[in-house]
Amino acid sequence: SLSQWVRACDALELPAQQREQLDAFIDQLYKDIEKETGDFLNCEGSGLYTLQSCCNHSCLPNAEASFPDNNFVLHLTAVEDIHRGEEICISYLDCCQRERSRHSRCKILQ
Repeated sequence: SLSQWVRACDALELPAQQREQLDAFIDQLYKDIEKETGDFLNCEGSGLYTLQSCCNHSCLPNAEASFPDNNFVLHLTAVEDIHRGEEICISYLDCCQRERSRHSRCKILQ
């Protein structure tokens, strides 16, 4: 996937000038792709995950869903202590969307 390739590029040890050129190329690539795909760029697939689908949204989540192995296995990881009986909440928004105003976040979630 594109995200795996970008991570591999980030791990390369390159001279400063080559690093700048590669970073500029990747930035432009993302911009060009976004023109064609819009927000769909952040979606690398879809599936139904019964545990994760039971989690409600919070703008201050105590857990996050991720695919760290770049496959179909979803990991639900606590980002802070969760006490017995406490609801597990994730954010339905990506990092950039969570930084927006409350009004903007509500509009996105509708």
